[in-house]
Amino acid sequence: MMSLSSLLSPLFQRCFRSTLKYPLALLCLVMATSSEAASTAPPLRFVSDEAYPPLSYFYGTQPKGLGVDLARAVVDQFGRPLEVTLLPWPEAQARVQQGQADFLGPMAITPQRRELYDFTVPFYRFEYVFLVREDAQDLHELKDFAGKRVGVTAGGYPRSRLKGETQLTLVPVDDTEQAIDLLREGKIDAYAVDKWVASYELGLLGVHDVVVAGPPFDIRESALAVQKGNAELLKKLDTAQAALIQSGAYQKMVDRWLSDGHSVGAHAQGCIGPDRRTNRPDACPTAGKCPATARSVSGTDHPA
Repeated sequence: MMSLSSLLSPLFQRCFRSTLKYPLALLCLVMATSSEAASTAPPLRFVSDEAYPPLSYFYGTQPKGLGVDLARAVVDQFGRPLEVTLLPWPEAQARVQQGQADFLGPMAITPQRRELYDFTVPFYRFEYVFLVREDAQDLHELKDFAGKRVGVTAGGYPRSRLKGETQLTLVPVDDTEQAIDLLREGKIDAYAVDKWVASYELGLLGVHDVVVAGPPFDIRESALAVQKGNAELLKKLDTAQAALIQSGAYQKMVDRWLSDGHSVGAHAQGCIGPDRRTNRPDACPTAGKCPATARSVSGTDHPA
């Protein structure tokens, strides 16, 4: 018959035996027990947008992006395994609301969303702009887009922000790549999106006849989000995120995504990024630093 000691880790066994001689060794036993519990706990489930580079996207079959890297590093701080699933953004949000996932991000923080989620300390600032064709010289501010067809993604903040602008005709699009195609074909007049995401995608595609029009029409802080009321997980995420910032690990993560950037003509904050078609090396735009069919990947290693 298998003994109980044979089922325990060597570290746990050593700590247990030592308590017979030294009362202070109880601390070792507690630490080992906590380590055992963390290693056998089920993975935390992180979800994010499947097509929002460089924040979250698929590189082949691997989830990548600044948001994905942060989620992995944060959860690694408290010793839990992590399952990453990238989905259409509305479905990712629904999974957290329904308790089918534990947290998501980065998500723009709004009063409406605070009714559904609790947020960590912000780590990325969205600057929402309009993409237009290069020859659209008369489009600069929100008022200039009256009567125009503006592409927006389902579940994204620009859609909720602009739906009250009755002079606009909102056109649903799947993602930034499709929106750029529709712009170039003249099927929409503009596309509302985060500036860094826009610049990054333009660089990925090598597109130079689509540009950012004017200053941002809105700016929002973003963070990781948990289901409303999940105070225990929120505290763990916040504590771990603070440790990463204090140690400098988070800044290194950001710098990795900002490094080796290349100018993309008029897209001042753009760069040539990891091309999903040709597997070009990683690179990220020089955007302002912050103080960035479902498939799942388990583990804590960063995708190559």
